[in-house]
Amino acid sequence: MKKFFLLCAMLLSALSLSAQNLLPGDTSFEADSGYFNRVWFGHGVPFGFSEENGAPMGMQYADVVVPAGQNYSYSGSKIPMTASTDYVFSFWVKADQPIEGSMISVHTAWNDTQFHKFAITDEWQRVALPFQVLKNEDYWIVLEFDNSKNNHDSHVSFDGVQLEKGTAPTAFQGEKALLTGMKLYSEFNKIFFDDEKPVVQLMAKDFRGDEPLDTTLLVVVTDYRQQEVAR
Repeated sequence: MKKFFLLCAMLLSALSLSAQNLLPGDTSFEADSGYFNRVWFGHGVPFGFSEENGAPMGMQYADVVVPAGQNYSYSGSKIPMTASTDYVFSFWVKADQPIEGSMISVHTAWNDTQFHKFAITDEWQRVALPFQVLKNEDYWIVLEFDNSKNNHDSHVSFDGVQLEKGTAPTAFQGEKALLTGMKLYSEFNKIFFDDEKPVVQLMAKDFRGDEPLDTTLLVVVTDYRQQEVAR
């Protein structure tokens, strides 16, 4: 009788959030879609994630395919903002063909809407957009990818989104965490037989501080009944 084995990894590490980034959530896209978890008025589809060593921040980045002739827009919860205060929005972005993007600051009562446009190229670049708002009230921050001028679909990737006070971006302040990723190579979708030898690639980047910190990485092997067979 053949036996099945499933390999999984668990990370034991505490997470804390930085107070400098005014956008809530995981804006380096290591675990979820962070602040931009809502499609803006139906313009788009939820974006996905890719994992590679070349991600600008952490192990993962967000990506989405914007169809030819369309634009996709994303936003999140309300952000309290102060009139006449300097803010700067920044993030890393690239696309497989040149397209245009916008950051839109939208007053929640629709009394102040400002468009801040930028060009997207085929290489990772950090876009920085300084701006001010007119109201001492809540705003939505909208991120838009405009592919309306192209005859082909555009694959857009982005990472490390930050909103902060000031006129120029500082170093990205995301989660103060040890970020890990795992790639498991298998012929049968992570199911293994007796004569196979699984190969796992573990990746990590440490954003917890300047000094090295001890970490425990636990790899657990379970069978098809979810019973542990090795660690």
